[in-house]
Amino acid sequence: MEDKSEHVSVLLEETIEALSVKPDGVYCDATAGKRGGFAKKILEKLATGMVVGLDADPEAVESLKADIGGDRRARIYRANFRDMRELWEEEGLPGLDGVVMDLGLSTEQLADPRRGFSFSSDGPLNMKYWADGPGPTAADIVNEAAEEELTEMFFRWGERHARRIARGICDARRSGRIETTGRLAEVARKSAPPARGGRDASTLVFLALRAEANRELEAVEKGVRAAVDLMNPGGVLCVITYQSAEDGLVKRLTRKMARGCRCDEERESCVCGEGTAGIELVNKKVIVPSKEEIARNRRARSAKLRIVRKLTKEPQ
Repeated sequence: MEDKSEHVSVLLEETIEALSVKPDGVYCDATAGKRGGFAKKILEKLATGMVVGLDADPEAVESLKADIGGDRRARIYRANFRDMRELWEEEGLPGLDGVVMDLGLSTEQLADPRRGFSFSSDGPLNMKYWADGPGPTAADIVNEAAEEELTEMFFRWGERHARRIARGICDARRSGRIETTGRLAEVARKSAPPARGGRDASTLVFLALRAEANRELEAVEKGVRAAVDLMNPGGVLCVITYQSAEDGLVKRLTRKMARGCRCDEERESCVCGEGTAGIELVNKKVIVPSKEEIARNRRARSAKLRIVRKLTKEPQ
């Protein structure tokens, strides 16, 4: 069993196989993290090619620069994948032959109480991927959002007792701001019965707040569209999700891009007759980790991999 304090890339072999790395290709690990698992695996297969590693977390970027930044085939940038298009324009980077987006929170980030991502240890209620990130922190949202806003947010991320927890938060904050992860977790647990399967009652509350504080769904849509635009014909995009809201967004978005039309996102095929597809779905059924991988790495249990390929030419 691996050290649980160290982040292990999920679905690594399946993703690298899907990329079919060319020795002279250009690839992007858009969520490289401290360990750069995908970036390093791509580097092993490159000769004259290049891998670009991105991460919004400055600590992750510094660690990755110290690790592989000296390799002439690697370029490391502090950037959120939502800003890929702007970064490529500013830096004059070449077209991509493959992109990996691993949307999960890293083990190191989760374990750091200063970040406020986890209810397992008390810390400031921040939840930003980097401390000086734009927009409100999780504490700002918890203490300033209306009860109905909190309800809608928690429900969107799957919390069945969203209204009860939102009401409990609003009642609790009348006696003072909720500023720590421990206090928020306490309020959530008192407001709702234990979740199924022994899951902590505050799990989805923390997930929803993290997603809201970092505008994650907006980032995913913008990042996926940018990655496809920046890829060369035949380029492959691999997106790994861990939550149903993220996976649902990626599924709907890539299906619509594969049709290239104005039809409703839920339709399986185009009926408007105006489709010009830019991508094709490599796997219509998601790829999930093997039982062996889940046994080695519990974090992998909810992972789903979706793969798309940019078309070499527009359909006639």
